[in-house]
Amino acid sequence: MIFRFQLENLGRHLEEEAGPEARRVVMEGIERLPKSAGSKEVALWVKGAVGRLDALLDEETRGRVMGLCGLDCAAVNDRAVAAAVGRRGKYGSPEEYLEAEERKPRRGTRFRRDGDVYYQWYTPRLWGRPMRCYCSLLRGQPEGVEASLTYCKCSVAFVRTVWERVLEEPVDIRVLESAVSGSDECMFEIRRRG
Repeated sequence: MIFRFQLENLGRHLEEEAGPEARRVVMEGIERLPKSAGSKEVALWVKGAVGRLDALLDEETRGRVMGLCGLDCAAVNDRAVAAAVGRRGKYGSPEEYLEAEERKPRRGTRFRRDGDVYYQWYTPRLWGRPMRCYCSLLRGQPEGVEASLTYCKCSVAFVRTVWERVLEEPVDIRVLESAVSGSDECMFEIRRRG
């Protein structure tokens, strides 16, 4: 299953950024997660792993580890990134694209501009198959269970990849709300650096 690849990457990035002991602590119990584990079981293990990550490492290191996971995700899901770039290509300028995104967002999303700051909302419950998160690792997170916002640093890197490719310039991304940490939606702030 794809979650094995994602979890192997998490372990690898933990070791690269924080050493083998950090990997051992955070990845505790991974060997007991069966290959046939369902999405709920995977989500609960990941929630625990992120809790251990929070307890063990400083915010900057946690951000780097999860950011590297997000870059891996963007590479694996390059069709989603390419689709956003393709939508952008239908418009003469980035501004026309942004206007269109604001006027007619895709299902399960909203977009708003406030000067040079943009806000993108994702509502996983409104997509084809309602879920808590687009990520397969937390998709099966039970209602009423909240995961740390640290996990969403992965999404920050993914969203940054999409917006930098669409706008063809560097952007800064912050996650403001998350469906896995208690909100109904995921909300990202996008700031152009160019």
